[in-house]
Order: sequence, then C-alpha cells, then structure tokens
Amino acid sequence: MNKELDILNQRNRMMVTLLWLLLMFTVVTNIILLEYDPTIINALIFIAILGIPVCTILTWMTYKRIYIESTMYFVTLTVLLILFILNFVDKHPINLFVLLLAPILSMFYRQWKNILLSIIGSFLIFLFFVSFNSDVYFAHWNAFDIVYFFLFYLVLAFVMILEAKLSEGRRIKAEKKVEFMAYHDNVTGLANINYFYELLEHSINQSHHINKEIGIILLDLDNFKKVNDSMGHQFGDQLLKDVACRLEICMKDKGTLCRMGGDEFLLLISEVDEEEMHSIAKKLQHEFEKPFLIDGMYIHVTTSMGISFYPSDGKSADTLIKYADIAMYRSKDRGKNDYHFFKPTMNTSTYSEFILENDLRKALAEEEFKVYYQPFIDIETGEINGMEALLRWDHPDKGIISPDKFIPLAEETGLILPIGEWVLRTACKQIREWQNEGFPPINVSVNLSLRQFLQQDLCEKISEIIKENELDPRCLELEITESIAMDINYTMRILKRLKKLGIKISMDDFGTGYSSLSNLKNLPIDKLKIDKSFIHDIRNPLYEVEVVSTIITLAKNLRLQVVAEGVETENQLQFLEKEKCDAFQGYLFSKPLPASEIEELLKKEHKVSVS
Repeated sequence: MNKELDILNQRNRMMVTLLWLLLMFTVVTNIILLEYDPTIINALIFIAILGIPVCTILTWMTYKRIYIESTMYFVTLTVLLILFILNFVDKHPINLFVLLLAPILSMFYRQWKNILLSIIGSFLIFLFFVSFNSDVYFAHWNAFDIVYFFLFYLVLAFVMILEAKLSEGRRIKAEKKVEFMAYHDNVTGLANINYFYELLEHSINQSHHINKEIGIILLDLDNFKKVNDSMGHQFGDQLLKDVACRLEICMKDKGTLCRMGGDEFLLLISEVDEEEMHSIAKKLQHEFEKPFLIDGMYIHVTTSMGISFYPSDGKSADTLIKYADIAMYRSKDRGKNDYHFFKPTMNTSTYSEFILENDLRKALAEEEFKVYYQPFIDIETGEINGMEALLRWDHPDKGIISPDKFIPLAEETGLILPIGEWVLRTACKQIREWQNEGFPPINVSVNLSLRQFLQQDLCEKISEIIKENELDPRCLELEITESIAMDINYTMRILKRLKKLGIKISMDDFGTGYSSLSNLKNLPIDKLKIDKSFIHDIRNPLYEVEVVSTIITLAKNLRLQVVAEGVETENQLQFLEKEKCDAFQGYLFSKPLPASEIEELLKKEHKVSVS
C-alpha cells in the first residue's frame, strides 16, 4: 500500500511540474510579446483549481484516506497561480518573483523552520526589490491586490507548516515502528535477540557492582521441525505464538523472555541462585505437560533446556548464551524433555564438534577430500581383483582425519550427500583414467550411506555419472550395510533398479547388523564382506573362528562371493584360504593408497603367496 501511495505521489508531482512548465511558457511568451492570451490564463486557472478536488477524490476512493503530501503541491500551485493571474495584466515584477518562489520553497519542503525562513526571506527580498521603484509598482496596486498578496503568504505559510507537521508525525510514527521491529520478533511479538543482548549486557554491568548472579535459560522445542513439516509453517507459527504466550504468563514479573529464533527462546533472570533455577526449570517443564489447542487439534510439545550463570560460567553475553546452548544440546542428547546446567566438561567436546562441522562444510569447496584405494586380493591366485574407494580428509591444520571422526558428523548434518556424490564421481573418473592408460578393466567399490540410498533420484544420478565417464557399469560396485536393508521392500526395489544398470552390489560389514537370513536370500547382491571385527582375533577365541566359518559357508550356499576385511597376519590369511574364502582386503597386502601409488602396484603385477 505505501509503495502504491508513493507511486501516486510521484505522478502528482509530475503533473505539478507540467503545470509549472505551462506557467513558465505563458510568462515567457507574455514578456516577449507584451500581451497575454485570456484562453491560456483561463486554462491554467481551470487546471489548477480542478486539480485539488480531483486529486483528493481519487486518493480517497483508492486508499480510503486523504494523502496530504500528494495534494499539497496542488494547493500551493493554486495559490501561486491565483496571485500571478490577478497581477498578470499589470505585469508586476511579482509575476517573475512568484514563479521563482516555488523551487526556493521546494528546497526546504520538509522542515517547517526553514520553510518559515524562506517565506520571510522571499517577502523581504520582494520589499527590497520594489522599494526602489515604489512609485511605479505600487501605483498600479489597489487594496484588492495588497490583500491577495499578503493572503498568498499567509495561506502558503499555513499549508507548508501543516504539511511539515503531518510529515513529522508520519516520520516519528515510522521511526517508532522501525525501532519496535528492530527489537521485537515479528511472529510472537516477544523481544528478539538484539534486545536480549543489550539487556543482558546492561544486567551484567549492574551485577558486576552488586555481586549478584544472573541466570540464562535457553529453551528449545523438541521435534518442532516435524510439526512444521507435517502441519505447515502457518500451524508452526501459531504454535510458537501459543508457546510464547504460555511462557509469558508463567514467567510474569520473574524475568525477561525473548525469542532467539526458530524454535528457541531465551529467559533472563536476575538475582537468582541454582536452587531457584531448578524450581523455575521444573515449573517450565510442568507448563509443557499441558497440550496446546490449535485449529481444534491438541498438540503435545516438550522442551529441552540449557542453563548458564553469570559470573560462574562466563562474563560476557556471548559466552553465557553459548554455554546455555551447549547445556541445552546435552539435554537433547540425553533423551530430550529435560534441563541441564552448564558444566566446563561439556565445553571441550561440543566446541570441538562445532569447529569440526564448520571445517567439514568448507572441506569440499576447498578440495581437502582425497580418495584412496585399497586392493582386494584373490586368495586363490594372489592377484588384485578389485579396489575399494575410501574417503580421506586432508585437513590443512590437523592433517589426515580418520573417517570414523567425520563420517558420522557428515551423516548427521546431511553433508554426506554432496560428499558421497563427489566420491562416486571421483572413483568413476579414476576408473576411466586407468583404462585410458592401458590398465585392464578393474572393479572399484564405493560405499553408499543410508542417506544416499534414500535419495529419490539415486539411480538417475548414478546412471548419469556412468554415462559422463563412458564407463562399463560392471566396473562399478556399490557397498551397502545391513542397516540399509532393514526396509526390505524399498531396498529390493532400489537394488533391482541398480542391477538393471549392470552395477554390482555387495553387503559391507556383514555380521554386525540384524538382517535376517530370509531377507539376505532375497536381496539381489553379489558379494558379502566379513567385518574386520571377526577377523581381528581369528586365532584366539574359538567363537570368532566359528562365526567366520559360518558366514563363508552361508555365502557359498547363497552363491555369493565372500571377502574378508582387515586381514593383517599370515595366520588369518591361511585360515581364510582353508575356509575357501574368495578374497581378502587388509594391511597384509596394502594399506589404502592414493591413485598414483595404486598404479605402481598394478604395473608390478604384485602377487600374494599363501602357503
């Protein structure tokens, strides 16, 4: 609406400018020709006078209010025109002076003091101008002219000051609105984080002199994202409003409440100790035991809270909020619907995870990831019969970071999707490069995470990558885990589509999950990989030997190839050969190596002797 009013106001100013151009044209022509055309004068009077009601009526009809600024130029111009026309025939110098007065006044249009000064100044200039020729100019004046002359200044001053006052009122109102928006949340109406920061800093300064503690509670709604995703953002916003209202009633006169953002709220409580904070936290928990009624539906929501204290936990607003946030996440980790006080022991691990996550987000763009390859060795021939592509993170400061440390974090944050796709593209590109260099076709396996497997366009992406590299799909093998196969119907559907592309499928870390034999029998897979945990102590406990033997026998009965992971000793290899295991992978032959070093292995055609 304001934008439309501004557009209308600009159009009205353009109309006024056009009228002034017409007026200037009339003046110039009359000065040159020393005569005037009554038709033009009448037209000017008609346009100016008609402009006022037309502009007012149109503004009222469109916006149900009179937009003062749009009509003031017409009012001002009308007064100027009337005075000009009354004195036009006598060709007084006021004709030109009045014409010049408008741009002078426009320069000071917003400030009423400057408007008054410009009007008074123009009047004094006029008196100074005509005083040298009073016998000529005043001789043509009668009482009617003088009355209209002073009436012009009186009306002009009144109109300008009135508009300036109205503009000042609008400006003050707009400033108050902007100030409110800067310090309040637009969904709940609560104070926002900016206000909270200023208040907290002020409270810290005061408490520093009187040695009083300040308590901070950071409150996060559990599973709010599910509500938003399933019921819609409008429903979620209403829930936030109801939560804010309930918290305000609960904490009335006890502290300051603000919305931090998203589904997080902050409470500032002055002059409080740990025992009181326990009571307040329990009271807040009790408030969330009652459901929220939204659109006729009862919604049960719980909350996780983190609590920090000034000055024992920190002496700045940033530190206190950060520590309350860390304590809140401890509540999340411990099952939600709980509260925890910040402890220094929480800080180290949480902060490290935070830094690691930030670094992980930059790693892909900064090309810090590397793909290493670890060979599979055919136990019968001792030859390399495949590779596994393994991700490594070469951190600029910390060096090589173990996948065990960053893969779970990548899974949690969703970064595993772009990272996993990059690994797949890199491995396929490397297969093509090896083939271009004359190496025989070699099978390379790539791990698929659960998140990747659940992507709706997984098969399309893999097919696209294979085509980009002009690759025989039989050279690519995808490794899944038993956890992926838990949803048997979905897994069967996706695996069948991948098999149609010509891709091989293997089940990684077999024996560590809970897949049933009936499901395993029906899955379209080509290979089982025995988890290294069963291989590690294969010569000691009899139980481990029996488990490995059983897995190998099972694979043979299902007509699947079987590969043992983590083989490090000759004894382990000899046992696997005895049990008719097809292949092994481990440090006994080679650790994971970059592509350039793998090429050297392929050139040497190195074999492993099993005897």
